[in-house]
Amino acid sequence: MKGECMKPEANELVNSCYGHIYSYLYMMLKNTIDAEDATQETFYRFLSKEPETDSVEEARKYLFRIAANICRNYWKSGWYRRIVPDTEKVLLDEACAEEDRERSLDLMKAMMALPKKYRNPLHLYYFEDLTIAEIAETLSEKESTVKTQLARGRAKLKKELGENYEI
Repeated sequence: MKGECMKPEANELVNSCYGHIYSYLYMMLKNTIDAEDATQETFYRFLSKEPETDSVEEARKYLFRIAANICRNYWKSGWYRRIVPDTEKVLLDEACAEEDRERSLDLMKAMMALPKKYRNPLHLYYFEDLTIAEIAETLSEKESTVKTQLARGRAKLKKELGENYEI
C-alpha cells in the first residue's frame, strides 16, 4: 500500500464512514487527539487487510469491529490510564438551533459520564443505527448482554437527565 493511491471504492468508504467512526471513538476515548489517531488506525488496518466486503454496510460493521478492538487496546495501555480525558470538547453540529445545541450538550455530557460498558452499546444503537445483533457481533457480546446494557444505560441516562428528557 506504500506509495499507492487509494482505490475509488476505498476513498468513497472513507468519506462515508469517517465521521461515524470518529464520533464513536471520541465517545469511547473522550479525547479528540486519541480519537483522531484511533480513527486513522482503524482505516489503516481495514485498508491494509483489503477484506472482501459486498457492501458499504458490511464494511461499516467491520470498521466498527476494528474500532472497538482499538478502544480495548487503548484502555489496556498504561499511558491511557494516566491521562485525563478532555471531556469539555464536544462534537456538536454547527447547524443545530441554540436549544438543540444545549440539549445535545447535556446529552453528550451525560453519555460521557456513563461507564464504557453502557456508553458503547448506546452510541452504536442510537447514533450509528446498528441493530442489537450487529452490536453484539461488533462488541463480541451476547445479544442478551447488549439488551441489558442498553436498558441499564438508558435508565442511568434518564436518572442523570431527568424524567422529562425523552431517550
